Order: sequence, then structure tokens, then C-alpha cells
Amino acid sequence: MGQGVRNRLGMRFPGLESKPAVTSITDPANSSPDADPAAQAAAEIKASEDGAEQKIKALRYLGRIGCSGCYPGIEDAFLSALEDCTEEVRYEAVRAIRSNGGGPCAVCASGNCCSEKLLKKLNELGSGMTDNGCFREPSARVRRLARIAVSNCGGYNETAAAESVLPAEGPPPVVNEAASPDATPPPAPASNAPASDALPAPTDSASTATRGSVSNTKIALVDYQKVVPQSELIAARVDDVAIREADLLLEYVVHHPKQPIPGSLEDLPFATRQQLIKDAIGRVLLAREAARRMPAEQVAMLIASAFPGASEINPREKEQLLAEAWMQQVRNTTQPVDEAALQRLFAARYATQQAPAQARWEQLSVNKQDFATRAAAIETLDFARQRALGVDAPAPSGFRGERIHFAVNAWTPLDTVPGARRDALSRLKPGAISGVIDEGEMLYVCRLLERREARPLTLDDVRPQLVAAARQESASRFDDVYVEQLRSKARIWSLLDDANDPVEP
Repeated sequence: MGQGVRNRLGMRFPGLESKPAVTSITDPANSSPDADPAAQAAAEIKASEDGAEQKIKALRYLGRIGCSGCYPGIEDAFLSALEDCTEEVRYEAVRAIRSNGGGPCAVCASGNCCSEKLLKKLNELGSGMTDNGCFREPSARVRRLARIAVSNCGGYNETAAAESVLPAEGPPPVVNEAASPDATPPPAPASNAPASDALPAPTDSASTATRGSVSNTKIALVDYQKVVPQSELIAARVDDVAIREADLLLEYVVHHPKQPIPGSLEDLPFATRQQLIKDAIGRVLLAREAARRMPAEQVAMLIASAFPGASEINPREKEQLLAEAWMQQVRNTTQPVDEAALQRLFAARYATQQAPAQARWEQLSVNKQDFATRAAAIETLDFARQRALGVDAPAPSGFRGERIHFAVNAWTPLDTVPGARRDALSRLKPGAISGVIDEGEMLYVCRLLERREARPLTLDDVRPQLVAAARQESASRFDDVYVEQLRSKARIWSLLDDANDPVEP
């Protein structure tokens, strides 16, 4: 009885009618041609996402097989996985390719996953940019691993690939042949001494020779270690650990792939080389602290997870990994955020911004493609509107109720609603029903439930964003203080220092 009453009330208030049972997203009915387009899309996407674990398992197996000529389908499988919509699948594909890169001859890469197709795709993942300056690959860890994979394969020269120039057999040409492995830094005090724009003079001609330059031609994600000048000049020291100029140049080029390749640190602005040296010293200190205080088993698991199957690990990459892991361990990222800090951030970022007008409404809709003519679609939807208004109108010829779709829209900013419906929802009073609204392929009738007018933002509107920003600021301050404490206990020298001898801690 209650169901019948609800259905009769539905003549005026469609939202009160009983609704069909909600099925699982992957229910077979949602994949049928007659299913709602949103249900079909959701079913397809959910099925693809649910299959991610199976894809990852397959990629790990293919990574052990490698791109052998006996199984030509492996390369196509990797190429497909690199374009998968699921980030975890793309990451596993890059890991598998990376574990099979390189070999005795980095140019040939015989039997390994270093084909031109794969390198081109990895290059796009690692440093490809959109027209508006954003990375094509949204995942930072996928981009980083893709760059490493290309480097393991001997690099990718986009220009040479376009011209189909075959690589020459053997090692790459030597850069900066005059570089001397015996070049040593001039002695200087701890790096907390006042810095100067003037770098100390090299101690001999060999040091001067290491400051050569290379062509500033932009190269799209090549083997950076072969392009960056292999200077043996020491840029900084942390106790007995030397930080080479070549390592800093390599870091700069990897993080600025669109910029010209510098021949030396002196080619960079002072603030840039100052930051490079400061960051490198911090990484050495943090990695050393991690090695001292983290359990050996934890360190081994970190390295095995980040560099699966690697026979050799770049010391700087290992250093970066340990430094990041240690800081994540010592930071307190869940501490309460002071309300005064939130108010300060709100005043700086949101005080003058407005919360847009919002509305909540019910709607009936039909797709014009389900009808022979536009007029027939309008007639059907207008009949449903008349019944919602309580008018006992006759049903149009050939009426089929299943072609009318009902939906309830939760609070939605009106500036995100298409124009015709937005205009109607802005004019209607709560409880009122609109006329038939024509929007492209769809027709709508809307009943406004509630509307909120535009108003100034309040702190509570953006509290989650403010909490995240405040914790990020707190973490940055903690990092600076923590690294400064480690610096105070070490003997540190850098090229930017002026005096003669490192200062004892």
C-alpha cells in the first residue's frame, strides 16, 4: 500500500517514487547497449581498474623474461602498459623496462628493452610537456623512473631518432678531455660563512680546464651522464665525502630538461648554484644519518624496492632515496595545526575569494537520439512535466516511460552547470519546476530543491586545503632546522666559501 501511495504522489513529485535496486557497477546489465551511458562508462572503467593487479603481475613476469627476440609480443605489451590509465600499471611497466636496460653495450642494448619505440615512449613519459607547460605524465615517480630507464639504455636523442641515424658502435665521445682527476678544491671554511658571488680561483691549470663548455643544443632526455661535462672539480665536501661539480650539473640537467646544458656551475645564476650545493650537502648529511640510525634490514628493503634487479646503483640516487626516507621517518606530519596559522594562511590566500552560487535539484531528461524527431522528444518530456505539475494530460502516441531518466543532483556550483540549466536554476524558486530545456542532444526538466547564493569564502570552506598547506610549511621549517643541526656537527666546505680552511664543528 505504501508503495502505491508513493507512486501516486510521483505524478507531482517524481523524486518520491520508488526507485529500482542499485546494482554493482560491473553488473552485466550495465554493459548492455541499452544501459545508461554513465553506467556503461563506469562499468568499463571499473573493469579496467579491477584488472590492474592482473596486469601488474603479468608485467613483473615479462620483466623477468625481457625483450627477447623469441617473444616479439613483449615490446607491444610494454608499450600498451605505458599508456594504461592506471598509474600503478604504468609504474610497473617502467620498472620492468628499466630492469632490462643497459648491458655490456649500451648502444646496441642487444636483447634488452631499449628499442627506439620504447625509448621514445619513455622519453615522453619522463619529460614530455603539454602546450600549457604541464607534464604529460602526472605521476612524479613514473616520470623519474622513466628518465632513469632511458639513461640505463644509453639515452634517447630525439633528433637522431627522427633522422633515422644509426648509432656508432662503442663508447660515446669523451667530453672535456682536459679534465684532471687530480684537481682538488682550495681549502675554505665551513659553508655557513658569508657567501660571495666570486668563486675562489682554481689552484692550477688543470682545474681551469675542467670548466670547459659543451654545445647548448637542447637534447630531449639523452643519456645525461654522457652529455654533462664529466668535471672532476670538487664543488663541496662534507667531512670525507666529496661532492663533484659533475654530479651537480647532472642533477640540474635532469630537473631542467628544457634548459640549455651548462658547461660548468659558473654558467648558472649564483642563486641556482648556491641552491644546488646547499641541497647536495643536505642530502649527504641526511643519507649518512639514515645509514647510521635506520636498521640495516630497512635500508636493504628500501633499496631493493626502489632498484629491483639492479646490479649497480648510482650512489647519488641511493643517497637521495635514503635522505627522503629518513626525513619522512623523523617528521611529524600528523601534529595538530594551530588555528592562528590557519587564519594567517586564509587571510593570505582566500580572504578576497567568493564561494560560488550552488544549487541542489531533481531533473528529468531524455536523449533526442532515442526519438524519431526532436518534436517527439519534447512532447514526451513535456508530458512527464505536466504529470509532475498535477495535470492529467494524455500520453503521447508511442509513449515509453523507460526513455525518461530521473536524477537528483547534490550541491553543485552553478558556474559548472551548462548555460540553459544554470539560467533556469538561477531563476526558479525552491519547489518550482522549469519548462523543457534544450541542451544539445539532451532535453531536461528541472525542479529546484534548494539554492545558495554566492558569498565570501569562510575558513571552514577551505579548512582541509589550509591544514595541508600549514603542515607543508611546518615540514619545510622542520627540514631546514634539522639539516642545520646536522651541518653544525660536520666539517663542510664549498666553492662558495671565501676563507682558507674548513671550520671544526
